Amino acid sequence: MGTLGSGDGQFNSPHGIAIDSTGNVYIADRFNHRIQKFTSAGVYVSQWGNYGSGDGQLDQPIGLAIDSADNVYVVERSAMDRVQKFDSSGNFILKWGSYGTADGQFGGISDITIDVNDNVFVSDGSREDIQRFSTEGVFTGVIGESGTGDGQFQYPYGLATDPDGRLYVADYDNYRVQKFDAAGNFIMKWGVEGSGAGQFMWPLQVEYGPNHLVYVLDDDNRLQFFDFGDYEAPTGTPTPTPTPTATPTPTATPTPTATIPTVTSDSVVGIISSAATVNGNVTSDGGSAITERGAVYSSTSTTPTLSDTKQTTSGTTGSMTFAIVGLQSGTHYYLRAYATNAEGTAYGSVIEFDTPASAGTSPTVTTGVVSSIGENGATIAGVVASDGGNTITQRGIVYSSANQLPTIANARVIVAGTTGSFTGTITGLTTSVTYYARAYATNSLGTSYGSVVQFRTLEPAALRSVYYTFGKFKYNKYVSPSALRAGDTAYIKNYNTSKIKLIQVFLYDYAKKGNQGFAKSKVTTTSMFLRTSSTLPTGKRYAYVMKFQDKATGIVATKYFVFYTTKTWQGKSVLGVSTTAVSTDTPTVTSTPTAGFPSDAVEQSVNGETDNSQDIPAVTTGITEDKTENKESGAAPLLITAGIVLGGGALAYILFTKKTS
Repeated sequence: MGTLGSGDGQFNSPHGIAIDSTGNVYIADRFNHRIQKFTSAGVYVSQWGNYGSGDGQLDQPIGLAIDSADNVYVVERSAMDRVQKFDSSGNFILKWGSYGTADGQFGGISDITIDVNDNVFVSDGSREDIQRFSTEGVFTGVIGESGTGDGQFQYPYGLATDPDGRLYVADYDNYRVQKFDAAGNFIMKWGVEGSGAGQFMWPLQVEYGPNHLVYVLDDDNRLQFFDFGDYEAPTGTPTPTPTPTATPTPTATPTPTATIPTVTSDSVVGIISSAATVNGNVTSDGGSAITERGAVYSSTSTTPTLSDTKQTTSGTTGSMTFAIVGLQSGTHYYLRAYATNAEGTAYGSVIEFDTPASAGTSPTVTTGVVSSIGENGATIAGVVASDGGNTITQRGIVYSSANQLPTIANARVIVAGTTGSFTGTITGLTTSVTYYARAYATNSLGTSYGSVVQFRTLEPAALRSVYYTFGKFKYNKYVSPSALRAGDTAYIKNYNTSKIKLIQVFLYDYAKKGNQGFAKSKVTTTSMFLRTSSTLPTGKRYAYVMKFQDKATGIVATKYFVFYTTKTWQGKSVLGVSTTAVSTDTPTVTSTPTAGFPSDAVEQSVNGETDNSQDIPAVTTGITEDKTENKESGAAPLLITAGIVLGGGALAYILFTKKTS
């Protein structure tokens, strides 16, 4: 069947071939980048795949294998670092592998095969070894390494297995075929370089066929086959049969050898939401001592193996009854009895069963207060008020700076215990960042969460102790801002210049939802003198916004003082302190600093005395001044002191104060 082409039933360099349990034939159509399916009579059925590297796409498929459930496994020549798994209709199920030298990674896949116990073997010419996986792609072991000794390889290529799970490897650059038992132990080898009978010129493919014959195809355009009797390993180099067209007759009655055990899966009884009782029987040890027996089970794999969850039990041959625990309620499971001897592992038939749903509910959880907020951490309280009638398996705090509804998929702190109050301490947070957190608890029915709390880690210490003066400059004197009016010049001085620097100041107009600029009047190494550019009408809200940078960390903090014009004095609007909480009046901050600001500053004296910038006056009201020194055309002597909320809940003050030149 078949001709050159890309139509249904046509091929372009066909490579791999595999046959499922019902006789359907699958062919890897290499340069058409697809798999074609035919009946046992050669009638075209279907195809799947197209050129590409995505899931379900193919790039020069060269190897095929089929498991006991008739799922199809494909390896590719160009995409040499993955294995793809499809069902018998060509629907993509999963893939595994990536480029590299670690377990489960590939450097250049050559072939794939699957044994009677659904172990998946993948040869890798670059790694020069054979890796073993479960049908779910879980790495379970490696066979061989680079070299010329027994069990070593130089570019392993074709693979095959026999009914007892033994593995045959075409060892390409060592001009030989090697044979291993089901556990990966070296049994024998045969072949040397040459063109004679039993010799090989780069063996490419190996296949186990009827009547215990092993067929080997090499790069010298020859097919040779070898007789191994009834699965018995010869005691030396086997005698090849040079004629590839005749089936040789065994010359002697083989001596029986050990096989894998015989096992039955009898029943699963006594099923409750978290446990069940298994009945099975090891009817034969296969002529080799049983080393382990029990059951394997899974809620996802329909043919569980030792790569899934297992429960062992004592004994060798005969019946076995034992419990499996830790099951999930309301879950469908697949289970097989198994037994292992030196020849490998055998499984019984698959039994399916369902655990009943648990009574009760998921836990009841509340989130408490946030405390001990620092630059890099915080402590959050929680309460598990009820376990919902099912044991709490985990509780703690989940948190995130990006997800406003954090879950256990985000970062978490696990706290030991079940019900009751607890606290979780979070560490390793980033300075001056807002986080969202909530308490959680998990039982067999799911995970519940408390309400979300929001907190912000503290700014660097220097930014938490900002100390500066904000006042008015007129007639060559710094005076009280009790009558700061349109056209006056704002004066700002930073008293902590050794640790922080002022990088931006502007007036924010809430009515216009934007920045109202300043006309720069004078800039010194430590001070800014900025003149307002428009009038401030009565009854309007504004904010002076200042951006400071911590010299040690480079972190920028924005401080703002919200005020409104409450009255007129001598025909001009006058400042008043806003009665609205600052946290709800956050002005929009521009990202570009005002031009002309100094890049740095030095500590200077204030009124002839050196300022201690860390000693912040702990006052909120009641600051007074010498009224005799605050005379400006009858200005009302009013000193305004207002607190602003900084990151993490710390409180600092903007001091409106007089200053003389």
